[in-house]
Amino acid sequence: MAMNKVPTLVLGIGGIGCRMAANVSDLLTEEDRQFVGVVGLDTNVNDLKQLKKRGMRTIQTSDERTVRDYMREHFFSASWFPLNRFTAGKPLLNGAGQIRAVSRLAALASEEQGKFKPIRDEIKRIRKDNGQLTVMVLGSITGGTGAGLFLQLPYYLRKVMHEASGRSDIVIRGMFVGPDMTADVQPSTINRDAVHVNGYACLKELNAVYLQENDKPGIEQLKVDFYVPESK
Repeated sequence: MAMNKVPTLVLGIGGIGCRMAANVSDLLTEEDRQFVGVVGLDTNVNDLKQLKKRGMRTIQTSDERTVRDYMREHFFSASWFPLNRFTAGKPLLNGAGQIRAVSRLAALASEEQGKFKPIRDEIKRIRKDNGQLTVMVLGSITGGTGAGLFLQLPYYLRKVMHEASGRSDIVIRGMFVGPDMTADVQPSTINRDAVHVNGYACLKELNAVYLQENDKPGIEQLKVDFYVPESK
């Protein structure tokens, strides 16, 4: 018997999130898979190769371009991206390198190129024209990829749901690893400091969204990359 007949999408973002999603996928029976979809999204091509070996659907948000190349094509992102000599020449195939803005920039470009299609396909497959959908977003708020996307993806998912069915009755839940679980395994003091900074920044952004949601006229100040909710 399937453990869950509610259409559910498990979305892993970043290295940690993708491994969490892969572990969930390994536990699913064939009957479960009729109702549960699993997608991993990451910038690190080497990590994604391992996921593909485990049969997971994946989205690679990076390619051979550098940050400088991305910025030339998405110059409008200059209003929020911290472009400098250190970030400009950074290649993306090896991951975001704990820089949240790099993940956000790469994902924006990928979505525009249609690379997020696996998410739409899995939602269509498991919903089977049913109105209900539950999404579990798994990841870390201490690195680059997951911390750079955790806030944007819920807005994007609601947009996808609305475009697919004209409805927005979607339940989105997040499960994220914090600095207390990742700081001690970092290779240097700089990296340990970075996970704390990223975690704090993510919580501050999440708090800002809650505050703005209570004050709808100000929501337009929060410019998320994939989808900006309209004020009511």
